This record gives sequence, structure tokens and C-alpha cells, in this order.
Amino acid sequence: MMEKATGFPYPRSVFAGSNTADGFVSQFDSLLRGCLRVYILKGSPGSGKSTLLRAVAARARAEGEPYTEIICSADTNSLDGVILHGRRTAVIDGTAPHAAEAVYPGARERILNLGDCLDTHALFEKREEIITLVSKKSRRYKNAYALLNAANTLRGAAIANLSDALLAGKLQAFAARFCRRLPKDGAPFELLWPRYARTADGEVELDVFDPVERYSIIDAFGEGFLLTEALAQQARAESVSFVVTPDALNARKIRSLYFPAAGVLVTVGEGEGKRINMKRFIDPEKERETRRLNRLFRKGSRLLLDDAAWTPEALPASAAAFSDLLGLFRGQTARLRECLRALEPSGLVNAAVFPALDRLESALN
Repeated sequence: MMEKATGFPYPRSVFAGSNTADGFVSQFDSLLRGCLRVYILKGSPGSGKSTLLRAVAARARAEGEPYTEIICSADTNSLDGVILHGRRTAVIDGTAPHAAEAVYPGARERILNLGDCLDTHALFEKREEIITLVSKKSRRYKNAYALLNAANTLRGAAIANLSDALLAGKLQAFAARFCRRLPKDGAPFELLWPRYARTADGEVELDVFDPVERYSIIDAFGEGFLLTEALAQQARAESVSFVVTPDALNARKIRSLYFPAAGVLVTVGEGEGKRINMKRFIDPEKERETRRLNRLFRKGSRLLLDDAAWTPEALPASAAAFSDLLGLFRGQTARLRECLRALEPSGLVNAAVFPALDRLESALN
């Protein structure tokens, strides 16, 4: 059995949420679950919300009070909240995209409107410029979310293709052995600490944990998430406490698990520590059937997420890669059409599929 680690401090910083394939996903509800009082700051950008939050954090730090900074996932130099653990109190930015309202006004939440401090006459004079900039920002966010959604769709398709090749029993047995080595809790808990976010500078990771032992799950197409989910389910069954970190692209996926009693951190992706290779849970013969298509999906997903691929210098190469990607899709579509035509005399093929293929080919072209 793994030895029990001593001490479990609160995280110094977490993200409020992340810009994901489903748009912005806020984690305020999970982060503030233990708070008895929540101060919700309202006001436009520049009204002083982040400045006030930094002052609260500085005061807590100066007085040695345990606190957690909630980092803005769009601008890591800005704060979206501060949790004061000793007081069971939080102060948060309650404006979009992580809008928060008072559910129990006065009893738990109190709204502080910093917009009252703005010079509205000066802002009115700049209204056309402000409206133009806000509209431009909104369009760019919509485009970014469309790209993130496309990347997640490709990655999800690759994971789905591996379902037939997954040695589910072997994976579950590994998860059971792993969790049985961990110290059990009389009152097990499950926490959520967002430490990955997709920002204007790409994906950012917060160094939250100080683990005694690290494990990195090495996968090819995103199938490592199947193992983290299995570990989480087994930990619940074994009454083992753990902390979940959601994936930055898809918040429904578990990017890492931290088991505080043992100081063990398990993360999907390359990293330090011991390696768990997902190949051990995959039937190589069945995986080979979809390998070429999955490599295509992986290439497309990585191109969509790679900031370097969108620089002026790299765009020609990226465009060529996407052209190859589309060419492979066209080839797959053409072969599908041939197979369906061959089956048509049998009456098994719905005639409506051919106009659908026409539309798909038109989109690809």
C-alpha cells in the first residue's frame, strides 16, 4: 500500500473555468461549494474588479490567512476571484462569461456593483468605439469556439474508433489494483480544481500540487481519458478521496487525478514520473483497422489547437496539411459511395444517402 502523505493545503491558485469546445465552462459552483458568504462583483472591464481582488489576496497573504486565487482563463494576469478558507468566504467577478447572481441574497451572496464608480459620461462619448470593439471580440470568440469544437470532435471520433479495440476488462483490473493500494478515507471527498485552461497564449497549466509520486498516461489518440475515468470510478468504490482536474478542451473529460492521502498525481499526457502506456489496454490487431483514420483525426485536431500553425509564417504549411486532410476525406467519401452503389441493387441502401454524400463532397471541395 502507498504510504499516507501528510498535509493537504489549499491550492494557491486555480482557474475559474476554461474556454472549451462547448464555449466557456465556469467552475464557480464547485469551487465555492464550501463558502458561507460570497461577494459578487459587478461592473464592466476596467471598473476595478481585478484590482480589488488582487488587494484582497494581498491582504490575506500579508496576514498569513489561507486563500486561493481564482485566475482568469482569458488573461492569466487577471483575477476572477479569491477564496478565504478560514472565513469560508469568497469574493468573485460575477460578470460574463462566468456570470454569477445572488441565489440567496443577503443570506449567502451580496452584490457589489463597481459600475457605479464609472464615469458614464466619458464612456458615452466613446460609445461607437466601445461597441465596435465589443462586437469584434464577440466574433473572434465565436470563431475560436468553432475551432475548439472541431478539434474536440476529431479527438472524440478517434477515441470512439478505439472502443472495439479497448481491452476493457484489463483496464478495469488495472484501475482496481491501482486504487486498492491507496489509503482509504473514513469520510471520502471529491474535489474539483481546474488547473488547465486555454488562454490567449494557448493552453496554460497551473502548478497546484506537490506530489510524492507522479504517473503520466501516454496515449496516441486521447484514449488516456478512458483510464482516468476508470480510476475515478474505482476510487469512489474504494472510498478513496481524490481531486479532479478537467481537461481544458472538454471539461467532461478528466485530465488529471490527485490522491492527496498518498500524494499521487496521475495525468494524461507526457510528463514527469512513471509512465502508463495505453497500448497495454488496446488490441493491436483491432487498433490497426482504424489507425490510418485516427492518425488523420489526430493531425487535424493538433493543427486546430496549435497556435504556431496560425502564424503568417506557418500558414502555408498548415494550409497544405489541411489540403492533405481534406484529400483523405474525399477519398474516404468516394470509396463509401462505391460500396453503397454496389449494395444498391440489394435494396439495403436508402436512396437519401446519395444526396447527403453530394452535400458532403461539396463542402469538402
